[in-house]
Amino acid sequence: MEIIRKLNEAAQAGNIDFLLQQLRSDPLILKTTAISPFPGSNPLEIACLAGHTAFVKEFLKHDNELVRQLNYDGLSPLHTAAAIGNLEIVREILKVDLGLCLLRGRERKIPLHTATVKGKVSVVRELLLACADSVEAMTSRGETALHLAVKYYQFDVLSDLMEHVKRFGKVEVISKKDEEGNTILHLAAAKKQHEVFNLVLGEMPAESISKIEVNSLNKMGAGGLRASEITIPHLNNQNHLIHVGSNHQRTFTSPREITLKFFQYDVQRDSPSNVRNVLLLIATLITTTTFQAGLSPPTFQSRADQIPGTTKSDLSEGIGVSIDLVYGELMFICFMYCNTIAFFLSLRMINVLIKGFPLIVPLRLSIVLLGFTYMASTPCRLLNIPMAWAVGVVLSGVGCAFVIGRRVFLARSCLYSSHDMTGS
Repeated sequence: MEIIRKLNEAAQAGNIDFLLQQLRSDPLILKTTAISPFPGSNPLEIACLAGHTAFVKEFLKHDNELVRQLNYDGLSPLHTAAAIGNLEIVREILKVDLGLCLLRGRERKIPLHTATVKGKVSVVRELLLACADSVEAMTSRGETALHLAVKYYQFDVLSDLMEHVKRFGKVEVISKKDEEGNTILHLAAAKKQHEVFNLVLGEMPAESISKIEVNSLNKMGAGGLRASEITIPHLNNQNHLIHVGSNHQRTFTSPREITLKFFQYDVQRDSPSNVRNVLLLIATLITTTTFQAGLSPPTFQSRADQIPGTTKSDLSEGIGVSIDLVYGELMFICFMYCNTIAFFLSLRMINVLIKGFPLIVPLRLSIVLLGFTYMASTPCRLLNIPMAWAVGVVLSGVGCAFVIGRRVFLARSCLYSSHDMTGS
């Protein structure tokens, strides 16, 4: 179709004005592009190849369905942007859905794999930030990103991957084998990459090394570690590695570890969209429960409430402030404080999880109004507490929830800054 050809030319040139002009004349033009049977009809992919970040950003505002479309080479726009190393475009696409970092392409490769093969260090860091478990993803040949980094001599990428593995306690991924039974240590030995052994095992604690099959055999019967040929300066005793490797087969998995492995999140088994649905359900249940608890909080009876014909003023005039009265009010304040934090944190979770949903503005407006409804109604329930205390409890709870929610994004921003300073 002629219009699709012109749209692809606009994407190649980064012509945003032409894109907006076509959208005004035909708001469904991007939908037509999505179902086009012609090869190379994905303007988003063309813009990614050309490196036009502004065009990609504007395109995604109007339609984000094409981010999941694979071309004839089995690559999505995120695969393409990761391969060429365009960090800004990668970030824009991930804003649509973080689950895209696990999108499978040709040979079941995810964007992390394509970035690793091409040695795009900054993109690798970004994808690991988006999904920590992506380092465990395997291709159709059983290769992880670690395998690909060794196979294609991408030592800088391997260094970042190993830092990520050690930081998140995923050292077991080092022992994963490809279809030939090779771990990354087998590949490193075959390619004489002695520096890989220093990087992988050099500064690793002994308890972490015990989880790695350092001397396992591949299908050819070759071992991964040859102590006579490889020197690891950071280890006091190389024989310790051989001892660990020879005793590894005698280790066993306890029933507790089997149970935890079965129920924990598995990136190979669990779909990110299903996980998001479960998290959204949990956050909704927490919101409903805490909102109801705020409207109908439990009562803490004081001695004046338990003795017929006795008031709080009677107790205060006779023996001072009653201990159980003070205890009841303190417990009530603690309850409302914790309940308010839980309520607004759950709203924060929902706000994050619905990112990319249709009708996002009305949804977020409803969340804000629900928060104001809670704040307006809760002080009215604090019957035995002065209004100043009531307002203080609610506002402090809201503030605490806001601070906790912001810490996640501040931490992510700090990681962005540190990675950008180190360069690619």
